Amino acid sequence: MKFKIPKRTHLLEGIAHLLVWLLFFTSINIDWSINWFNTENRIGPVAPLSAVVFFLFFYLNAFYLIPKYLKTRKWWTYGLALVLTCAAFEAIRLLLFYLFTRPDWQNSSAFFNELQSEDSLIVGRLNPLFVSLQFSLVYRFARDWIVNNVVIDRLQTEKLQMELSVLKAQVNPHFLFNSLNALDDLIDRDPSKAKTYLSKLSKIYRYTLTSMDQDIVPLSEELDFISDYIFLLEERFGGMYIFEKKVSEKSQDCFIPPASLQLLLENAVKHNYGSLSDPLRIMIDVSDTTVTVHHPKRLKKTDTSSIGKGLANIKKRFQFLSNQPMVVEDSLEQFSVSLPLMKSIGK
Repeated sequence: MKFKIPKRTHLLEGIAHLLVWLLFFTSINIDWSINWFNTENRIGPVAPLSAVVFFLFFYLNAFYLIPKYLKTRKWWTYGLALVLTCAAFEAIRLLLFYLFTRPDWQNSSAFFNELQSEDSLIVGRLNPLFVSLQFSLVYRFARDWIVNNVVIDRLQTEKLQMELSVLKAQVNPHFLFNSLNALDDLIDRDPSKAKTYLSKLSKIYRYTLTSMDQDIVPLSEELDFISDYIFLLEERFGGMYIFEKKVSEKSQDCFIPPASLQLLLENAVKHNYGSLSDPLRIMIDVSDTTVTVHHPKRLKKTDTSSIGKGLANIKKRFQFLSNQPMVVEDSLEQFSVSLPLMKSIGK
């Protein structure tokens, strides 16, 4: 899951960088008008080229080489990239030195002497590439450590909020009230069925309480929970809603966030009407990689803003747990939501 750093954080970081570089360039002794290359005859002053290279290599390493190679554990590729980058900087220095000073490089010894001079970016006295490498490594990993802790704290907060939303949806007083009304009617009409109804109602709330501490649950457990939930809906609405399941055998080893399907079924029943003469058919199609809930679109004349909130809640849960996105297809006649199945968290 990728987490976007707020723009305000980027702005503050940019201002901090400007202040640090201002302090850096004013604190070191640089003669910007002369001696861009040669500092061996002076004690103390830093060659302007060395300062510029330090600045450029810092950002190149911190924001390109480290994220692209080192953080992805491409150790040898990162080492090779460092060597080639340092060689490129030194080659540019030699080219500029030749263009500006026009030295006598008639023989190879003069060239190699300059390559090993005090002004070299690699082996010279100032050694800006090596120092910049250390600074950029420390900066990048310190920055990532701080950002990761902020991200972890925020994700944990969002996770708790999502769990609370799911719990509220499942222990919804309206759902409980309607379920108890249906139970009361069944007790007089069919005591045996009322006993089954009460057993399934208790299993639903038991599942709710036990699954809240889990990020994902086996798909088989979620489907058992859904079967109990569907039983309650069918008893409450009669034949107004028809539920059909199609489950692939290969999906049984997969996982899903708890109560994800329940939220989709709840949305379908809450916001779409069915009747005894023309029931709403709700399909639960479980393939090898996804579970899809789809049904004809028959929106009730009620506030449907909670549909978006419910789907946003599920979407956040999958962003937190999986690299695969949730897919919503909303047309004039059909509504479909596909949830990716996981082999484990993040997969």
